[in-house]
Amino acid sequence: MKYKILWSLIISILFIGVGCGASGNQKKECKYKPPTAIFEHIQGFANHSFEVKGQDAVEKVTVPAMNLSIELYQSGCDVLQQEYRMLLNGTYPLNTPPEVCAIDIAEIFYNLSQQAPNELGLLQQWAIAMKDNAKSFQYNEKMIFSGSTISAKINKTHQTNSAMLTVIFSE
Repeated sequence: MKYKILWSLIISILFIGVGCGASGNQKKECKYKPPTAIFEHIQGFANHSFEVKGQDAVEKVTVPAMNLSIELYQSGCDVLQQEYRMLLNGTYPLNTPPEVCAIDIAEIFYNLSQQAPNELGLLQQWAIAMKDNAKSFQYNEKMIFSGSTISAKINKTHQTNSAMLTVIFSE
């Protein structure tokens, strides 16, 4: 009798454990769809690649007319994030204040939006937001755009003959 009860308990625990384990493996419903390519099929852009893994994506492109390479990291299930890494082929002043860097990023976004207004019009909106809030930026610190829930963080890194300007937008 003791063994019957013991085996019943063990079997019950196994069923509960398997049941809980199975529910833990279920995919979570995401508020947002997987990222899509932004720079695909744009005239004058070269070396485009786009790779999606679930809710994360990496897009890379070169813009020869601007002497610029871009890596865009997009992610998010319930909260969206876009990280633009812009490689400038040339030097960039080491002592550039954050405000000036934010304005430079805004100009890059504006110039990109002019390359393909129909496809990249959103970048013009980012340019306006960056420029309007340029004085509020500090390197590696989140800043919330006035009147919104969107934050941005900028950074710059220097290499021998190039510099990378980075901006991360988060919801």
